[in-house]
Amino acid sequence: MHLDGKKLGHVGHKGSGPCQTGFPVAAAMDENGDVWILDLQRAMFMRWRPEGNRCLGQHYGFGNAAGAMYSPLDMTIDANGAVYVSQGFEGRVQVYEGAPTPAGVPGTVPEPTSPRLSDPGP
Repeated sequence: MHLDGKKLGHVGHKGSGPCQTGFPVAAAMDENGDVWILDLQRAMFMRWRPEGNRCLGQHYGFGNAAGAMYSPLDMTIDANGAVYVSQGFEGRVQVYEGAPTPAGVPGTVPEPTSPRLSDPGP
């Protein structure tokens, strides 16, 4: 949304299926221009390509084990592409590496590069 109220666009889809958001609380843009969305309700983050509003992958999992999330509140991405997610109830910030990267061909979904990330499928 522009400061004058003009709608500029969006990424994501509301819902409870793969690559859908229930309660998005944070977003960040990486160096490729992809938008990462953190969802509090579904304890997950997703990577979106703004052109075509295309989901490139997601990571989810409730719990307090390594890689799982409980009440994720904020996120950021560093210059190397690592995703940092802060979690209020667990009192920790987790670092996720190996996120899916674009295959270089518009409209394609790359293979996940980490077992912690899942491909949303077609």
